[in-house]
Amino acid sequence: MYDDEINNICSTLLDRITVAKGYLQLSTERKKVDYSLLLLQEISEIESLVCNIIGILKKHSKKP
Repeated sequence: MYDDEINNICSTLLDRITVAKGYLQLSTERKKVDYSLLLLQEISEIESLVCNIIGILKKHSKKP
């Protein structure tokens, strides 16, 4: 279960990074569109996912 949990979170994390990268690419192509708010949302989601991973790793490392 531990490995599945980490794999699922990492998969979602990679998806969020890909979305953020896409917004950055669009912002360089379309200078008149501001993607700042969307990027901030994605970065917040990435931060949350990383915190989840840290929590799982801490919980797992405490087990004997």
